[in-house]
Parts: sequence; C-alpha cells; structure tokens
Amino acid sequence: MPDNARIVAAGNDMKDSLAANQLAEPLFNRFAHVYIKTTTESWLRWASENNIHPAIYSYIAYKKGETLRSKYDGEKPNADPRKWEMASKMLYATGSPEMLRALVGEDITREFVQFCNQQVITLDDVINGTYTDKDIQALNTAERYATTMGLSQVDEDNLEKVRGFVTDLGAEFGAIFDALWTHGDEERLERIAEAKLADMPRGGIRR
Repeated sequence: MPDNARIVAAGNDMKDSLAANQLAEPLFNRFAHVYIKTTTESWLRWASENNIHPAIYSYIAYKKGETLRSKYDGEKPNADPRKWEMASKMLYATGSPEMLRALVGEDITREFVQFCNQQVITLDDVINGTYTDKDIQALNTAERYATTMGLSQVDEDNLEKVRGFVTDLGAEFGAIFDALWTHGDEERLERIAEAKLADMPRGGIRR
C-alpha cells in the first residue's frame, strides 16, 4: 500500500453490543484505540448543524437526553443517536410523529407525540403581538420548548423580534433557538453572533 494509506476501523465495546466480538491480541495491538462517547450536548450540537428535525432536537433537549438512548432487548425498537437521525428523515418525509414508533418504540413515540401536540404561542402570535403576559406565564417547561421549536422557523426579517421573545423565556430557550435557527449555516451563525454582541453592554464583553 502507498505510504499515505491509513486503515481505520470502527466497532463497539463488548459491554455495549451483543454483536461485538473480542479482537485477538495481535490484531488489537496493531491499532491505536480511540473511544468515543456520545453525550447529549455533543449530539445536540451535531444535530443543530445537520438538519435534524426541530421537533426531535427540542424533544431531546427537553428530556435532557433521557430518551437519546433506550434499552435494547432484541424484541422491540429502541432509541439511539442513529435511530433519531433516521426518525428525523422520516418525520420530514411524512410529517407524522406517530410513524416514529417503528424506529424508537411505542413509549417514546407516545410521549413525543404529546410533546408535539402541546398548546404553544405561535410564530404568528409573536410577530403580530396577539399574546399576553398571562399566556407566557401559563406555559410550562415542555410548552416553552415546543414554543421555541415552532418559533425557530422565523424568517430573517422577523428574527430580531422573535429572538427577543424567546430570550425572555429564559437563557436555555434562547440557546436552543439560536442552534435551531442557524442549523450550521455560516451566514446565519454570523447574524446570531452579531445579535449576541449587540445584547452585551456597550457592545463589548460582559464581565
């Protein structure tokens, strides 16, 4: 093989997969081993840059990663990061949260459907000002996540107004909105960076 050729292999630990097999020592010792662990934070960061459906992103964030993975029993569908990527594609294609049961299982899908069907303050409500402080105060945590998800579809012309509304819901929701709205787009990332700078006292660094 040429000098610039490199061999890379990927696999699972024995404790992580029933399909994993132990490598023979001579083969094991011929590799440098890098162990990668998926965290909720790293998955959400990846999801925001790879067009994962906003409803799935918001749901995983709301659950603090509890449903990013579920136990595999060999009988029923279970959730894992790869399944959620598949679920995102299915949700974009069908628009039906109920379809996800074939990928992530009945229990998670039932809760996800409830999350998607919550009463929220809509994008039109915020743009047109057809909401009250009482409406905001009535939102529980899940409804604030769902509201943020819906508002992330705002166009650039109404960004400032909608982003200001979301930021008032709490810093956590503002961060989620920024991640969903930018989706890794360089121009949008620059627009949000400018907005964050403008939010700081005198346009400088907050101390």
